[in-house]
Amino acid sequence: MGRAKLETKYREDRRARLTTYLNRLKGAMKKAGELSILCGVDVLMVSCSPDLNATNCWPEDPASFRSIADNYLCRRWRKLGPFLPSPAFPSFHEELTALEAKLGEARERICFLGSAASEELSDSSASNATGKPTST
Repeated sequence: MGRAKLETKYREDRRARLTTYLNRLKGAMKKAGELSILCGVDVLMVSCSPDLNATNCWPEDPASFRSIADNYLCRRWRKLGPFLPSPAFPSFHEELTALEAKLGEARERICFLGSAASEELSDSSASNATGKPTST
């Protein structure tokens, strides 16, 4: 037996509106979780209720929420790039800049170590060809 179809319109009665909001919110959060699990995607949901003076978020774990939000903002910021005067979160931009600097230093170190290793190998192969040991 199916349910009766509800007409989608603004609820004038405050109590009915709050009941509908809470029930629909629970369903929307369940759907967000299912979408995330079934499709393997990041889902972020925020609901602000002026009547309840409350904000509800999914996922409820603050670390997961922040991770997904930062990922979205980073993608959005890169997409809009030159059109934005500054990112939404200056601390995020500072952290990104610091990480890019560390990445550059790590790449330089890898190049240096790679060239040092190749020089050592070439010195070793040259000494083997002449039959003389290298001094270290």
